[in-house]
Amino acid sequence: MRSGDSSLAMDQDLLQNLAAFFGVDRRYLLDDSAEIPELVEAQLNLLKSMREARVKNFAARQLQELSPETLARLREVIDEHVRSEDEGS
Repeated sequence: MRSGDSSLAMDQDLLQNLAAFFGVDRRYLLDDSAEIPELVEAQLNLLKSMREARVKNFAARQLQELSPETLARLREVIDEHVRSEDEGS
């Protein structure tokens, strides 16, 4: 399955269950469009910035409602805030 050669690699039910188990949008595994990986990448980048900024109690599931552009802008704002705090210390 990892190499993509197995029939399991395209099993819709299995992919949907894997997405549910790992808590990712099922479209990430089932949709071939470039939009979903871009969205997931933007979500991961924002979560990394939030973790670095020690942002707590933010429901990650809310990120699914935001566009990749909005996620990127949120990350920029958090990064700017962290940089300004670092410069002030």
